[in-house]
Amino acid sequence: MTVFDLSLEGGLAFVGDRLGAFSIAVHEGRVAGIFAGTDSVPAERRIDIGGHVVLPGLIDAHVHLRDPGPTYKEDLSSGTRAAAAGGFTLVADMPNCWPTTKGASAIMDKSRSIEERAYVDVAIWAAATAPEEVEAASDTGAVGIKRSEGRRVGK
Repeated sequence: MTVFDLSLEGGLAFVGDRLGAFSIAVHEGRVAGIFAGTDSVPAERRIDIGGHVVLPGLIDAHVHLRDPGPTYKEDLSSGTRAAAAGGFTLVADMPNCWPTTKGASAIMDKSRSIEERAYVDVAIWAAATAPEEVEAASDTGAVGIKRSEGRRVGK
């Protein structure tokens, strides 16, 4: 018998097209099973969620974390903390920072900052004006490209 790390019990979840009573098992930080009914699931830790509805994490595909650059408006830490507080588990950061997230080096620098300072997952949009920049962005993990003329954005 599998013993999970965590079981969320006594809640409601949408499975398929119906809302019902389910227990949700978690193993190594991921949903490992969804069990119908209110029976206990073997787990090291159980949380009774008291009839609350369990929803998946939200995604925001267009955020402006402004990091590096005008971080007095927002930065990786403050923006991703706010996202987590609102139920978001993934945000996609637009390249309107200074310097712009353009080219492999800038994307890799932003990736390192994300690993060190973000509270939720962050996908990176990159800026590009030339075909080789699009290829470099793709090769270094950018999820999308925003055409950029290289103008400084925001003060």
